[in-house]
Amino acid sequence: FFPKIEVQVKNRGGWLKTNLFRLKNHLTDQFKKQLSPDKAALLSGITFGERSGFSQKLKDEMAKSGVTHIVALSGYNIAILVLAIERSLRKIIPRQKRFYLTLGLILLFVLMVGGEASVVRAAIMGSLILLAGHLGRPHDTLHIIVLTAILMVLVNPTILVFDIGFQLSFLSLLGIVYLEPVLRKLFQHNDKKKESFLAWRENGLTTLAAQLAVVPVLMWNFNQFSLTGVLANVLILVTVPFAMFLGFLLAALSSISFSLGFLVAKLVSLLASYQIAVIKIFSVIYFPLPGGQFLKSSLIFIIYYGVFLALVFKNYEKS
Repeated sequence: FFPKIEVQVKNRGGWLKTNLFRLKNHLTDQFKKQLSPDKAALLSGITFGERSGFSQKLKDEMAKSGVTHIVALSGYNIAILVLAIERSLRKIIPRQKRFYLTLGLILLFVLMVGGEASVVRAAIMGSLILLAGHLGRPHDTLHIIVLTAILMVLVNPTILVFDIGFQLSFLSLLGIVYLEPVLRKLFQHNDKKKESFLAWRENGLTTLAAQLAVVPVLMWNFNQFSLTGVLANVLILVTVPFAMFLGFLLAALSSISFSLGFLVAKLVSLLASYQIAVIKIFSVIYFPLPGGQFLKSSLIFIIYYGVFLALVFKNYEKS
């Protein structure tokens, strides 16, 4: 009990990871210089998955409003990275060399942000899709999802049971890929070309599909699920791409000069104010799932995911 803990040695880690962490800390420090603590923490989470700066109050509010996942890096961040590399280097570097460079940068990004299950899953899937394109082979989404899960479990079998992030990441992905088409049909929104204003309907269906896929796991492990979380996500998700872009831009400009980053910081501050306002409002009007404890029954848990997997494979066969 109450052991005395003190640092014995420093800087004994690998050279590469040490410098990558230093780079990430330097970039997130730029947010702290230009923004208030909560806004800097939120932007650091959205861009680099960094959560150390969050106050306990903001953590609780994000959990209640159902938007904690926006600071868990995933496929979206990897997609942004790949697109940025492709568009900036397309005319400079040949296709084959660009492929290897992209894979290398994905690996460096994963190491820099700490390698959580969601970003590792996204990195492996993104690399497999790039490899399929490089070899000129078609790729199957479910095969890539299963192969990615197998690779991660082979490296560390304990994540299958003890890493909730691993479970949530794969279940929500399966929900988005295979439940969203069912919801589109149910809500008679099959025309992807006709997007709603600010894509609110599309974000709503995507969020609902992901949430339906993870409800029992959330109830089992955290004993909470907000029905108003879907609406909170619809209002916030539309701003995340802009926050990511402005976050990277702010970090780059502010690293050169505080004054260069000042104007971008004002835009980021407005965006972060809106996001935090949504988080606070929906943490207050938190509406728990009625009868949520019902999902904590082992039998109901098994039946729920039995139906879920049946829908996944039914839609997989159709596709």
